[in-house]
Amino acid sequence: MLMCYLRVCPFTKAIGQNCTVEKRPDQCCPVITCPEVPVQLLTSTTNAPATSGSTAIGFHDNYGCSVGNRFFADGAQLPTDPQNPCELCYCIRNRTTCVMQECTLRVAGCRPVYQPGICCPVKYNCGKFLVQMH
Repeated sequence: MLMCYLRVCPFTKAIGQNCTVEKRPDQCCPVITCPEVPVQLLTSTTNAPATSGSTAIGFHDNYGCSVGNRFFADGAQLPTDPQNPCELCYCIRNRTTCVMQECTLRVAGCRPVYQPGICCPVKYNCGKFLVQMH
Protein backbone atom coordinates (compact mmCIF):
# COMPACT_ATOMS: atom_id res chain seq x y z
CA MET A 1 0.00 0.00 0.00
CA LEU A 2 1.43 3.37 -1.05
CA MET A 3 1.08 6.09 1.61
CA CYS A 4 1.44 9.57 0.15
CA TYR A 5 -0.41 11.81 2.60
CA LEU A 6 2.80 13.19 4.17
CA ARG A 7 4.65 13.46 0.86
CA VAL A 8 5.03 17.00 -0.53
CA CYS A 9 5.17 17.13 -4.31
CA PRO A 10 6.44 20.08 -6.37
CA PHE A 11 3.87 21.82 -8.54
CA THR A 12 4.24 20.32 -12.00
CA LYS A 13 3.20 21.55 -15.39
CA ALA A 14 4.13 20.25 -18.81
CA ILE A 15 7.40 21.93 -19.82
CA GLY A 16 8.32 22.02 -23.47
CA GLN A 17 6.65 20.91 -26.64
CA ASN A 18 4.66 17.64 -26.46
CA CYS A 19 5.47 17.08 -22.77
CA THR A 20 2.80 15.64 -20.47
CA VAL A 21 2.24 15.43 -16.73
CA GLU A 22 1.51 11.84 -15.73
CA LYS A 23 0.26 10.50 -12.36
CA ARG A 24 1.35 6.89 -11.94
CA PRO A 25 -0.44 4.64 -9.42
CA ASP A 26 2.88 3.37 -8.01
CA GLN A 27 4.27 6.87 -7.29
CA CYS A 28 3.15 9.65 -4.96
CA CYS A 29 4.10 12.59 -7.17
CA PRO A 30 3.29 13.15 -10.83
CA VAL A 31 6.15 13.01 -13.35
CA ILE A 32 6.82 15.03 -16.49
CA THR A 33 7.30 12.91 -19.58
CA CYS A 34 8.78 14.42 -22.75
CA PRO A 35 9.37 12.74 -26.10
CA GLU A 36 12.94 12.00 -27.09
CA VAL A 37 14.58 14.70 -29.16
CA PRO A 38 16.70 13.40 -32.04
CA VAL A 39 20.23 14.77 -32.05
CA GLN A 40 22.31 14.78 -35.21
CA LEU A 41 25.70 13.18 -34.61
CA LEU A 42 28.75 14.57 -36.33
CA THR A 43 31.48 12.21 -37.44
CA SER A 44 35.03 12.93 -38.42
CA THR A 45 37.61 10.89 -40.32
CA THR A 46 40.63 13.04 -39.51
CA ASN A 47 43.28 12.18 -36.97
CA ALA A 48 43.60 15.72 -35.68
CA PRO A 49 44.97 16.19 -32.15
CA ALA A 50 42.50 16.85 -29.36
CA THR A 51 41.42 20.47 -29.10
CA SER A 52 40.48 22.50 -26.07
CA GLY A 53 37.11 21.52 -24.66
CA SER A 54 37.75 17.81 -25.13
CA THR A 55 38.29 15.25 -22.41
CA ALA A 56 39.45 11.66 -22.26
CA ILE A 57 35.79 10.71 -22.73
CA GLY A 58 35.17 12.98 -25.70
CA PHE A 59 34.05 16.45 -26.65
CA HIS A 60 31.91 18.58 -24.36
CA ASP A 61 28.46 18.42 -26.02
CA ASN A 62 27.12 21.78 -24.74
CA TYR A 63 23.71 20.25 -23.96
CA GLY A 64 22.98 21.74 -20.58
CA CYS A 65 23.05 24.98 -18.62
CA SER A 66 25.85 27.11 -17.20
CA VAL A 67 25.01 28.70 -13.86
CA GLY A 68 27.81 30.76 -12.39
CA ASN A 69 30.98 28.75 -12.98
CA ARG A 70 29.19 25.37 -12.99
CA PHE A 71 27.76 23.32 -15.85
CA PHE A 72 24.62 21.20 -15.40
CA ALA A 73 23.57 18.46 -17.80
CA ASP A 74 20.24 18.67 -19.58
CA GLY A 75 17.52 17.44 -17.21
CA ALA A 76 19.50 18.08 -13.99
CA GLN A 77 18.00 19.83 -10.98
CA LEU A 78 19.87 23.04 -10.19
CA PRO A 79 20.91 23.99 -6.65
CA THR A 80 18.15 25.64 -4.63
CA ASP A 81 18.45 29.36 -3.86
CA PRO A 82 18.56 29.62 -0.03
CA GLN A 83 16.58 32.87 -0.26
CA ASN A 84 13.77 31.10 -2.16
CA PRO A 85 13.74 27.41 -1.16
CA CYS A 86 10.25 26.82 -2.63
CA GLU A 87 11.53 27.43 -6.17
CA LEU A 88 12.80 24.25 -7.86
CA CYS A 89 14.82 24.85 -11.02
CA TYR A 90 15.90 22.41 -13.70
CA CYS A 91 18.03 22.59 -16.84
CA ILE A 92 15.59 21.72 -19.65
CA ARG A 93 16.76 21.93 -23.28
CA ASN A 94 19.61 24.35 -22.47
CA ARG A 95 17.37 26.70 -20.47
CA THR A 96 16.74 27.13 -16.77
CA THR A 97 13.09 26.37 -16.00
CA CYS A 98 11.65 26.78 -12.52
CA VAL A 99 8.49 25.62 -10.77
CA MET A 100 7.15 26.56 -7.35
CA GLN A 101 6.88 23.77 -4.80
CA GLU A 102 3.57 23.78 -2.94
CA CYS A 103 3.13 22.55 0.62
CA THR A 104 -0.58 21.86 0.84
CA LEU A 105 -0.84 19.47 3.80
CA ARG A 106 -3.06 20.88 6.54
CA VAL A 107 -3.34 18.86 9.74
CA ALA A 108 -6.16 19.91 12.08
CA GLY A 109 -4.85 20.71 15.56
CA CYS A 110 -1.21 20.67 14.45
CA ARG A 111 1.29 23.46 13.88
CA PRO A 112 3.82 23.16 11.03
CA VAL A 113 7.48 23.53 12.03
CA TYR A 114 9.85 25.01 9.43
CA GLN A 115 13.64 25.01 9.11
CA PRO A 116 15.57 27.84 7.42
CA GLY A 117 16.30 27.11 3.77
CA ILE A 118 13.64 24.37 3.51
CA CYS A 119 10.36 25.15 1.77
CA CYS A 120 7.92 22.79 3.45
CA PRO A 121 7.47 21.93 7.12
CA VAL A 122 9.96 19.38 8.43
CA LYS A 123 7.48 18.20 11.08
CA TYR A 124 4.16 19.04 12.68
CA ASN A 125 3.72 19.84 16.36
CA CYS A 126 0.44 18.19 17.37
CA GLY A 127 0.60 18.58 21.13
CA LYS A 128 1.67 15.26 22.62
CA PHE A 129 1.90 13.63 19.16
CA LEU A 130 4.61 14.58 16.67
CA VAL A 131 4.24 13.83 12.96
CA GLN A 132 7.72 13.54 11.39
CA MET A 133 8.20 14.42 7.66
CA HIS A 134 10.45 12.35 5.36
